[in-house]
Amino acid sequence: MQLTVALTASTATFCYEVHSTAMHPPAYHPDHRLSDWPECSLEVHRPCSERVALLPIRHLIEQRGDRTISAVLASLRCSSCNGMPGPVHLVAGQSRTFNHGPPPVWTLELIPPPPTPART
Repeated sequence: MQLTVALTASTATFCYEVHSTAMHPPAYHPDHRLSDWPECSLEVHRPCSERVALLPIRHLIEQRGDRTISAVLASLRCSSCNGMPGPVHLVAGQSRTFNHGPPPVWTLELIPPPPTPART
């Protein structure tokens, strides 16, 4: 099941896709706070490599406070190249199939993958 939705926050438009294997995720809005998703993780793909980081929401709350999802997304940067990550997923649970774990109950694509450069 895939569902693509565009939401407009106060300063930016965020698009996300729903990928579900078992159930539909709860209603989502970029102005939700991290504490609304305590059992989830952010799956962050680095722009300069194939590496992926899983950031547990509880850890983000402890380290950075209870911010809005849109504020967290705007502040994400790669520690190697200082680029914006993409794609970024909000994942139910602590694992995804990329690390040989079980498929997530659901996942939201918060930031799409960067466009592939055109060949010349």
